[in-house]
Amino acid sequence: MTLKDQEVTARQAAVEFDVTVQHIYMLIYAGRIKARKTDGRWLLDGEDVRVRAQALRAKRARAAARRSRRASEVASGMEAGA
Repeated sequence: MTLKDQEVTARQAAVEFDVTVQHIYMLIYAGRIKARKTDGRWLLDGEDVRVRAQALRAKRARAAARRSRRASEVASGMEAGA
């Protein structure tokens, strides 16, 4: 069974997002992720978690590439000025 086919707990979503469970609760309370509370536990839509986690990973990769590019530019600027 994949995330697409099921609901996941806040803890499972936190692992998928690589964030804390408290961050997942913040997203739930802010209405930024679909969830429902049952028997005192938050259950999140597996497909929504999968899509959002994939987008977050892509955003983090772009940010890392920008940082790497800037570091290279700074390093090459230092070499040119030396």
